[in-house]
Amino acid sequence: MVVPGRRGGAFIRKSAAGAGQEGHDRRAGHEHSREVMVSHAIQDYQDYARWPGLASRPVNIGGVTATYAEAAAAARALARAGGIMVRQVLLAAGSPLAGCDYHAAAAPFREAVFRGQFPASSPTGRGAAGRPATKQAFIKAIEDALCQAELAEPARHFADDLARAREAFGSDAGYAAAMAAAAVQHRRDGHSSRLRAMVTSAAREAVAACEARAGEFSCAAVSACGTGDCRLARGVLAGLADSSGSPAPAGPGRLSRPANHAQSGRGFGTVNALQALEKAIPFTVGVHVSGAASARGAGSVAA
Repeated sequence: MVVPGRRGGAFIRKSAAGAGQEGHDRRAGHEHSREVMVSHAIQDYQDYARWPGLASRPVNIGGVTATYAEAAAAARALARAGGIMVRQVLLAAGSPLAGCDYHAAAAPFREAVFRGQFPASSPTGRGAAGRPATKQAFIKAIEDALCQAELAEPARHFADDLARAREAFGSDAGYAAAMAAAAVQHRRDGHSSRLRAMVTSAAREAVAACEARAGEFSCAAVSACGTGDCRLARGVLAGLADSSGSPAPAGPGRLSRPANHAQSGRGFGTVNALQALEKAIPFTVGVHVSGAASARGAGSVAA
């Protein structure tokens, strides 16, 4: 069997085996291009889909809103599917993007596909021959929306640091334990800072509220304003007491007692109130760390 061909105006003859090999090579080339497109479609966001906040972030594509995870799944389904179909592939995959205007979404990327800027799964051109370009351009539209979602996700910006940290944790158990202990201490400091801000804010607000009602009542509270036995104390701050069960007394400080207090104008502080609040709302951590110091030859650390 022979297959006619033409080169430079002269007929040549090809063997069936040669023609078959050529067809095989062409199909293999298309399959390779499709795999390149699949890889291109998922490589930039596949790892980040593991972040819960990113996976659920809404993206709008072609007038339809879907989650990041749903849009990523749609891009993968399209990139892996052969042919030129878009809506049918999305319908089969159960994607919410099946109802979007994919032509409008793809439009800004079509010319770039025609210019060969993006990898293609099959030859592209104008008219019917160019229809695969719409599918590829739509995949790029999805990728663009996913990229914008990634940039809005804080965790996205620390991915490289987290990868290096995981590598360090895996290579040095002592370092891992020490870093975990440092993280616990960081959370402990944050807890104390929030409680301090809570007490200070309550004291300032109580002083302002008392000043606004100057002359309406008299006060002889021993606790810092807004805490303990202060009439304006609220919630957990109203029950703050010292070790004897008495209202936690106000020590010296930079805040001034308001007009209605028996010691109006005298300074007071919130240190005792803060200590009582730390007992009432103790710091807790769900992970206990041990071995950090012992791994360094200096005992053990527990948090």
